[in-house]
Amino acid sequence: MKFILILITFSLFSTISISQTKEKSVTNYNSNPSIENLIKKILQYKNEVRQLEQFGGVRIGAMTGYSSFDFTKINRDDIQLKISSQMNNIYGILDNSKVYTEIGSLKNFKFLNKYGAFNTKALVAEWRTKSRSSIGYFEIFIPDQEKNEILIRVSNNTYNWSYYSTLNFSDTRFQDIINELTIAGKPMDFKAEREKNGIEMLRIEDFDILDNTFSRRNFSEAKDFISKPGWRLPTIYELNLIYKNKSKNKLIENLIYSYKNNNDYTYFWSSSEGLKEQTAIALDFYDGVQFETNKTNKLNYILIKLFKERSKETLEKERIFEEEYRKKEMIKLQEEERKKQLEADRLLREKKLKDSLEKDRIENEKLEKQLIDKYKVEVIGQPIEIEFNGYYIAEFNFPNLMTYDAASYYCKKLGWRLPNDAEFESIFYDRKFKKIIKPELKDGMYWVLDRKGNYLAIEVIGKNTSKKIVRSNQKFFVRALKMK
Repeated sequence: MKFILILITFSLFSTISISQTKEKSVTNYNSNPSIENLIKKILQYKNEVRQLEQFGGVRIGAMTGYSSFDFTKINRDDIQLKISSQMNNIYGILDNSKVYTEIGSLKNFKFLNKYGAFNTKALVAEWRTKSRSSIGYFEIFIPDQEKNEILIRVSNNTYNWSYYSTLNFSDTRFQDIINELTIAGKPMDFKAEREKNGIEMLRIEDFDILDNTFSRRNFSEAKDFISKPGWRLPTIYELNLIYKNKSKNKLIENLIYSYKNNNDYTYFWSSSEGLKEQTAIALDFYDGVQFETNKTNKLNYILIKLFKERSKETLEKERIFEEEYRKKEMIKLQEEERKKQLEADRLLREKKLKDSLEKDRIENEKLEKQLIDKYKVEVIGQPIEIEFNGYYIAEFNFPNLMTYDAASYYCKKLGWRLPNDAEFESIFYDRKFKKIIKPELKDGMYWVLDRKGNYLAIEVIGKNTSKKIVRSNQKFFVRALKMK
């Protein structure tokens, strides 16, 4: 049959036939229930609202984003189409703060006998908003032979913008739509046509892969975002099959590599739950590594749909795969727990040591304060004034012999210091005033400050003194000095 006739009823008594071979054949939608039924069949329209949000895109100039198509009313009086959109920011990330919505009516439907795959026609119309701020060209057609897909688009080439969405169908429904939209002659068998042309399908074992993929959603959002009947997140077994077949099927490879090029990560959700609470299993398509991650993280995801009932063999393969994964993951978790326990033990030991050191420090500070208070009485005593040289000498030696560092430290803590060699010798004899001043000093070696950078001590034997260069770790008497 060369032509398909569309009956258009203008009244109870008048009809008109339209040849589908004409490129611009206009039909008044309001009087043609067959177009209404065709649109409902394509949209799988059942309720008051038909939303296509998860498969939508938008392009305005060079900017891109996501869009949703809501067919809010389909009857013989009107078709209303609400389009909502969100644009990506300059970094390519969806800007959730800006949502644009426009509601328009579809008018003047017609068929165009061009650019549909499998010898099919396109259903087109005008889309106008109530304010007439937007006027677009509405299209429904089969874009290519590679997938069971209908493209829905509203565009305006003059102002360089377009909104688009896709619908995927089972083999039976897709063939049915091809039959409805065939321009003329016997409808094509799309499966035979694909086989003849050597076209690959996004199909592995017993499931199809949706050629649309999605990014940056948490686990709950990814699952809730699925409104297409039959489509779902793959299990980790199925996701691993997709990864392993990426080099065998060019369409899958292109699908995955589009994410490598457009995202800073290649992590994909599976529907399989993790061993830990609030985790699910994900797969990195860069290297095939499977890992558990918190469900609040935002990852990419892909959808699949079974095209035939799963065999017992496939179910057993999936069971074994997940069981082996969980065994490996359990070993990893046990090792992580062991390391955590070792780390906790180490931290506990460090805390105990820190607490012990702090306790010792406090105790040492207490003892040192007591010692300093004691030295103020037993060492400084009643300071001896060296009148002619302008300083004081402590009344007594420190009770213990000390190294150089200890002598300097305790003199400083008392607010005093070691005398230098000249100061110490002047205790015995002031050459200027020819006067001997000798506090009570025991015979022995005394630490003094050396002005040349050497460690120096003065040996006292009776009224005689002599300087000696010594080592800093030697222990000698200490007599403190303080300037007036």
